[in-house]
Amino acid sequence: MIAPGKPFPRPGAVQQRVFWQLALGGTVLQAFLCAGAMLASLPGLAWIAGMGVFIYLGLMGLMKLGRWNTVIVLTGVAWWLLVRELVVTFGYEANFQLYFLLLTFVTLLFEHLSLRLRVFLGLLPLFLFLLTSTKLSSFAPEVTLSGGVMTVLQSTNIALFTIVAMLIVLYFAFAASLERTRAEKLAEARAWLVANLSHELKTPIAAMLTTAQSMLLSKRSGEDYEEALRLCERNLKNMGTLVQRMLDLSHAGSDAWEPQLREVDPAVLLETCRELHRPLADEKGVALRVDCLAGNTILTDDGLLAVILNNLVANALLYTPAGKSVTLAFTPGEKGGVFTVSDEGPGIPPEALPHIFDAFYRADTARTRSGANYGLGLSVAAELARRLGIKIEVDSRPGEGCVFKLNLT
Repeated sequence: MIAPGKPFPRPGAVQQRVFWQLALGGTVLQAFLCAGAMLASLPGLAWIAGMGVFIYLGLMGLMKLGRWNTVIVLTGVAWWLLVRELVVTFGYEANFQLYFLLLTFVTLLFEHLSLRLRVFLGLLPLFLFLLTSTKLSSFAPEVTLSGGVMTVLQSTNIALFTIVAMLIVLYFAFAASLERTRAEKLAEARAWLVANLSHELKTPIAAMLTTAQSMLLSKRSGEDYEEALRLCERNLKNMGTLVQRMLDLSHAGSDAWEPQLREVDPAVLLETCRELHRPLADEKGVALRVDCLAGNTILTDDGLLAVILNNLVANALLYTPAGKSVTLAFTPGEKGGVFTVSDEGPGIPPEALPHIFDAFYRADTARTRSGANYGLGLSVAAELARRLGIKIEVDSRPGEGCVFKLNLT
């Protein structure tokens, strides 16, 4: 059941949508029954149906407040009262009592509840059905129907009961299939998170390690130590933000996730990227340049765009030999602009270009001689570019370096 002190579980998004549809449909049905009963001079049925309209309207208010389990209980009570009144009005032979049993099938929809609790809720309508069947069957109906009309009513109720019960069972099977699919996607997302997050944390950790080692080699001025600490502080903040964003991506999934757009200065973004990679570039003897005029603005998710750029720069530094350079640039356009990350490394052979964005792919060239490369950085960049609606392209020839383009237009 439910452990003491723990909040009662809530139904999922699909179940909540079904409850809203049931509440709206129930309100319309009860309103029609109330109007018909009043025209037919059936005060008992009219009163029960009218009360049902107010109950369903109240249920919609409770759903807005998130009181879903109260909604479940009150829906069952309203349904039980209506079916009981229909039996009293038209007689036990009309088979309206079958609708009591629909509550048993409906409990299959309560996937947010434990199996034990669902079994209890499923047996409760059966108990009420058996308890009230004897009494209801002895009541003289308020409306006397002819044999032909009674036969039609009996057949209609049996058919409706069978159809609704089958639809509920089919929905339950469909929901179970969706749950399995969701669990599989969640497992994939967790694997993606573990692999990519560990890869993403390497760059700021390496930058901090390089800075700390250079500070320990010899005595430095107070300004040098302060600059090193500020670099570590920035990297730690970026790491914390990165962990949270990657967790959000993993939990939300590609369909539910939305980028956090805001206006960003590309020059600031590229300068921040250069500062992050500058210790590693200095250690390798690679010049890290920025070619971007200040004053431009673009609308994007700067956090994820920074992850994309960091991956491309880290990839470029990995394969650029000492004495060469890596250039970060931005060219403004009418609807955004184009970022480029170019290196002077060994380049990529044509046969490898279609696969460089595949996770764990490593072409058998000079670009993969480093044992630290696991082929994750470019796959992360491609995935995040897809989520941001950015077109990522690469232009490379063996021996002539490599140019990655991020087209925001």
